[in-house]
Amino acid sequence: MAGLYIHIPLCTKRCSYCSFFSSTLIGRRAEIIDALCREMRERKGYLPADDNVLSTIYIGGGTPSLLPMSDIERLIDNALDTFDHAEDMEITMEANPDDLSDDYVKGMAESRINRLSIGVQTFDDEELKLINRRHDSAEAVEAIERVKRAGIDNFGMDLIFGLPSQTSESFERTIDKAISLAPAHISAYSLELQEDSLLFKKVEKGEVLLPSDEEVEQMSEQIADRLQEAGYEHYEISNWAKPGRRSRHNSSYWTGTPYLGVGPSAHSFDGESREWNVSNVLKYLGGAKPEKEILSEQDKYNEYLFLSLRTCEGICFADYEARYGSSRLDKLESEMRQFLNRGLMSFENGHLRLTRKGIILSNTIISELFEVD
Repeated sequence: MAGLYIHIPLCTKRCSYCSFFSSTLIGRRAEIIDALCREMRERKGYLPADDNVLSTIYIGGGTPSLLPMSDIERLIDNALDTFDHAEDMEITMEANPDDLSDDYVKGMAESRINRLSIGVQTFDDEELKLINRRHDSAEAVEAIERVKRAGIDNFGMDLIFGLPSQTSESFERTIDKAISLAPAHISAYSLELQEDSLLFKKVEKGEVLLPSDEEVEQMSEQIADRLQEAGYEHYEISNWAKPGRRSRHNSSYWTGTPYLGVGPSAHSFDGESREWNVSNVLKYLGGAKPEKEILSEQDKYNEYLFLSLRTCEGICFADYEARYGSSRLDKLESEMRQFLNRGLMSFENGHLRLTRKGIILSNTIISELFEVD
């Protein structure tokens, strides 16, 4: 099976923390839709011949909910006409709360979209202002209630912690509000400052203050504890789901499933290589071809470690030995001991996993296990 990611590169304004590629060229919407449909057809052959049946479509951005539902339906129709696909496809769309009007939600409920991801980020109005979001807390709650009334129960929300002026108390209120709205899925990301973001520049100038590392660690513990109590499964470092409600599309990234990404800045993976499109709408519309990187065996090994250890399943030693042999397994067993002794990893039932404490230091731990030249 394979996945399709469709990048909608449009936003009305840029959030201060964001470094994802987006554009305000909404007037070029029709051209962008035409180009996305064309790219699907032209690059269909990128997916491996023995693994090219679509099981998921993810429409992300940018802000896909800026598009009328007729455009969204056209993109889905084109994908289903172009690719072989499973009958029980997961089709996800991202949306901003302020775009989810009654009419828009009604159109979404009548479409083939069967999973919705809502970009809430926080339910604190002051924090929303500081990161330049278009909605306030009340609008987010109203939008989610509208979604539920329309019968869309497979919806998730994105949250961010470590925001400017955020405290453990304000984040606790955000978590409580999120749980009370009963989403099927919650993604919670620790803020990462990117040098090309507006927020990075404000922090550098001392215009805003971020929580300390200790406070961010406390927030990480808070959400893990509260969501576990509320019945959510912590199935990936930044993702929690009610039973049976994991994101199938995102899970495919962590298990090495091939996927095709279309649109400006979109990335693709076929098991042997990565490709990525230019991060420029006008160049994309002008026909710029993707760049490509052939993955070395070392690249693929390190990626296997990185992705496996992000998940609750961790590294299965039986699978690892079948892939890489007993001598490499012996090496991994030796290297992991320091992390087991420090309580950063656990080994149970043949699976090596990060502990709650280890998740906070995941990038450091995983990089120490990488193979390097």
